[in-house]
Order: sequence, then structure tokens, then C-alpha cells
Amino acid sequence: MTVIVGYDGSKWARGAIGDLGRAGLPKDAQAIVISATEPLIDPLVGYAPFVAVVPDDSGPRDESGTLAETAMNEAQRLAQEGASLVRSVCPEWTVNWETSEDSPAHAIIGAATAHSADLIVVGSRGRSKLRRLLAGSVSQEVMRSAHCSVRCVHEHTEHAGGPLRLIVAFDPAQMSQAVLREVATRRWHVGTTLCLLTVATRQYALAVAGGPGSSGVWDTADTTALEVLDAAGYRAEHIARHGDATRLIMEEAQEWGADCIFITPGAFAAPGRAKVSPVTRSVCAAAPCSVEVVRGHGMT
Repeated sequence: MTVIVGYDGSKWARGAIGDLGRAGLPKDAQAIVISATEPLIDPLVGYAPFVAVVPDDSGPRDESGTLAETAMNEAQRLAQEGASLVRSVCPEWTVNWETSEDSPAHAIIGAATAHSADLIVVGSRGRSKLRRLLAGSVSQEVMRSAHCSVRCVHEHTEHAGGPLRLIVAFDPAQMSQAVLREVATRRWHVGTTLCLLTVATRQYALAVAGGPGSSGVWDTADTTALEVLDAAGYRAEHIARHGDATRLIMEEAQEWGADCIFITPGAFAAPGRAKVSPVTRSVCAAAPCSVEVVRGHGMT
């Protein structure tokens, strides 16, 4: 398994690395820590490279080279720091680091593509005020555009302890096996508890299952999902709900004390709609715990 870790030195980025030890990942994985230089942004012209014009007695002077070099040195320092942290959490992993002059989201996605990554790990926020302002756009862009799974780690999980509590948000209309296989094949700590949360939206209940009170196909999907987890040795608690998927997933995660929610990119969306559904985007952005958006082979 190849894991791309986005790192900017923030407490959220450190928390994302600390969370690696609780993600059920294999011992023989390799990680590439990526740090991007932080460009200056002119609000009038938009994105700009590292350019500064400083007046002195001889007139304006272009300081772009100095600023770019300083920024790259800082990116290298952060990438090395991040790699050291990953090695401390996962000492058996092969860990390397890279820097990029691209924007954070594009740098992370580019590294994932270049290394055929299986998973991207990012913190939910960034270090600077600008990064915090754009944190949603960075994590959302990575989650929306990456071709592999993305794990977005929220701040409170940085020093989480005790047995893990994991929620699999299961869309019975899709009956996707990818998220089930991913959870079932991880190496979870002893005492880990799984919850299969099945949400039948009103549209699904009316179009497929015959009405809000019907079981039918829904029961078949649930049984199949539970069998997949059971075959891997995990007996999951099953919660079945009708209604608004985003609200119900958030409520259950809060009430159940979840550490992570596993969900597919297009969960609870009509076929042929956006690659990443509104439900998945909302859950990834505002869940009370970490969220892993699982892309299996062939999923985009």
C-alpha cells in the first residue's frame, strides 16, 4: 500500500499523522510526505508566484528568487519533519518526502497520481490564516479530484485513545462492496467496534423498496453487507434509518462516539450524478470525527 500524507506543520496535519496508527493500515506500507510551498496571493489578480518588489534608494528590486528559495527551504523542512513523525508512528513503514511549488491540493493529488497511491491522508485544516480560510476548499478538492481513497482527519482525533468505533455509511441503493472490503481487510486493534449504518432515503424507499415502511431489497442489501464483514471476522452492530442521509450520519456519529466514518464518493446520490455526492461532501467537511472516502478499483 502506498500512502500520500499532506503536511504543513499544523496541529491538524500532526493529528492526521498521529491517526495513522489507528487507521488499520498494513505494516509493510510506504508513505510519501508532501509539503507545498505557500504562494503569495494578490486579491486583485488571484494566484501569483513568489514575487515581491521592495523599494530602496536605487528603485524597485525583484525579490522573487529570494522568496521562492526561502519558501522551498521551508517546504523541505516541513516535509522532513512530517516524514520523521510518520516514522515515529509507523516505524516499519518505508517513508520518503517530497516538495512541490504547486498549490497544496494540486501537489497532493499530483503526488498521489505519480505514485499510484492507494490512500491520501490530510488534516481538516491548515497552518496559516490563509490555509485555514481555504482549508475546506483544499480538503474538498483533494477528496473530489483524487483517484484513490482520501482520509480527512479532524482535530479531536490527534490524541484519541481507547477502542476504536467505526461507522460504515452504507447506501443500499448502490450495494457497493468497495467500502465493505476496505474496512474488512484492515488490521484493526483488539476491541474495535463496527457499526453498519444503513440509510434509506425517501427517494430510494419509494423507487426501489416500495415505500418508506418497506424492507424488501433494503433487507437483502443489509444482509449482504453484514455477511461481508462477518466473513472477515467482524460482527457489526446494525443501525437502519430512513430519511436525510447527511443528518442521520452526523447524528449517529455524534451519539455513537465514532472515531471514523467510511463512505463512498457517490453515496446516496442518483446514478449518473456528480462523482462526489452532496452527502459525502457534507459529511467529509463537518463530521464530528475523521472521514475516509473509499474509492475501490474502477471508482473515480
